[in-house]
Amino acid sequence: MSVAGLVARVDGIEYFVPLDRVGFVAPLREVREGRLLLPLGRLPLIDPAGGDPSRRAAAIAIRRGPDFVALAVDAVDLADAASAGRAASLSAFDAILGQGAEDPSVPGS
Repeated sequence: MSVAGLVARVDGIEYFVPLDRVGFVAPLREVREGRLLLPLGRLPLIDPAGGDPSRRAAAIAIRRGPDFVALAVDAVDLADAASAGRAASLSAFDAILGQGAEDPSVPGS
C-alpha cells in the first residue's frame, strides 16, 4: 500500500489529511486549557465538532504554515489513494483549525 495520508474519524465521518500536512499522531492523555500537553511542549487542541476535545481518543498535529494545530479525533488510520478518495477533504476543517490561534508565548503553537 502506498500511503497518501491519514483518514481521521470524527463522530462517524471520515476526513482525509494529506501526508504533507501531518506532523504526528499522539494519544490524548493530557489536555489543559484547550491545549494538548506533550513532553516537549503543547499545541492548541481543536475538536472539529466544537465539543470537549478531551473526550476524543487521539490528536493529529496538522501543519498550518510554519506551525501546528492539534486536531482531536476519534480514530486515525493510514490512507491509500482509494481511502483518500472516499473521505471528505481536510479543507472542511481549515476554518476550524484556524481557531487554534498562534500563541507567541507557547513554543510550537
